Amino acid sequence: LCPCQVLLFADVLFEVKKLHRVVLKIFEQLVVTSTNRAAGRMHPVVTVVGIAFALLMAGAVVVENVFAIKGLGRLLIQGILNRDYPLVQGTILVVSGIFVFSNLLVDLLYTIIDPRIRYEK
Repeated sequence: LCPCQVLLFADVLFEVKKLHRVVLKIFEQLVVTSTNRAAGRMHPVVTVVGIAFALLMAGAVVVENVFAIKGLGRLLIQGILNRDYPLVQGTILVVSGIFVFSNLLVDLLYTIIDPRIRYEK
């Protein structure tokens, strides 16, 4: 198996089932309601995609070590095994920054798909 297949296989089945239910509800309500209300129903889809990205990042640590791929996850594990604390802190800081950026992106997408959501200045 390819490393990307291992990363995606477990997550995809679960997420497809959730997305299928959400999309069916959205399409049922598209017939009845207006577009603004239907756009407001896309929040679960955007949220699930954001969570899936976080799970992919967490799974990458395991896959990089199993398949001996050089990456951030393998660097983190090697830092832990060598007790290189500054390296561990740095990689965790980078991964945390990626998570924060993805959550910010999800919040900004909320304002794009639903014009009723506005953030105060």
